[in-house]
Amino acid sequence: MIEALDAAVTRMEGMKLPLDARWGDVYRVRVAGEDTPASGGPGELGVFRTLNFGAERQGRFEAVAGDSFVAAVEFARPVRARALLVYGNWTQGRDHRADQLGLFARGALRPVWFSQAEVLAHTKRLERIAVPQGATAATR
Repeated sequence: MIEALDAAVTRMEGMKLPLDARWGDVYRVRVAGEDTPASGGPGELGVFRTLNFGAERQGRFEAVAGDSFVAAVEFARPVRARALLVYGNWTQGRDHRADQLGLFARGALRPVWFSQAEVLAHTKRLERIAVPQGATAATR
């Protein structure tokens, strides 16, 4: 352990990092122009949120792979769940790619909406698609 600690100190000093640097100061998640502290690490460390980091940049490491969806579900009546979609689910634009990064950086999860009322209360846009007359279940 002493050798590992000595190697870590030498590496941090070589990177000009203070020995009391916080994990999130060095390990970062960058998505859609957002740059937040990483809340996770390599799976071999036994962490809940698994992240793999790429090459260092100015004494920092950037997440390049890892969990994109995390959930905790309580199978009660009614079912309750909290989840997080770290990188967003829309790659066609930037509007919501980083919405949940702040939660991720804090190690938090958001509530999962199950009922129609909960979903509608959080709906940004609702579109109704007309089914052509004469369409069958196979052509819908």
